[in-house]
Amino acid sequence: MNKRSTFIIFSIFLVSFLLSAALPANSWRYPLTIKNNTHTKVFIKLEAPKAFYYFKLNPGVTKKYTIKGTTYKATFWGCYSKKIIKKWEVNRKYKILFPVCNAQDHGNEMGVLRIIFPRDDDDDDD
Repeated sequence: MNKRSTFIIFSIFLVSFLLSAALPANSWRYPLTIKNNTHTKVFIKLEAPKAFYYFKLNPGVTKKYTIKGTTYKATFWGCYSKKIIKKWEVNRKYKILFPVCNAQDHGNEMGVLRIIFPRDDDDDDD
């Protein structure tokens, strides 16, 4: 191998290393669809060290967003209740579905996060 070939190979490796170092590790972004089938407004807060999102949807609305791929603490409000997922790994396309209030969980579709709020058992009038 002559000096010129060695220089070209070294230059290629150096340029590829510098380009990979310049890109953030989690620069992937993924589509997120949120569908609100409840009779209440729903709110979503996604928190990560380098990403933050806050969404609000009226009843019957479906919206599409794009979010950064990372691990989030996700907080959901709706149906006069709150639900927290401490670690939600976003590494593909997702759909968040809010079924009608007090629904039973009958779904386990890949890529669909169903947010089922607990029944409100405080309706006892003694």
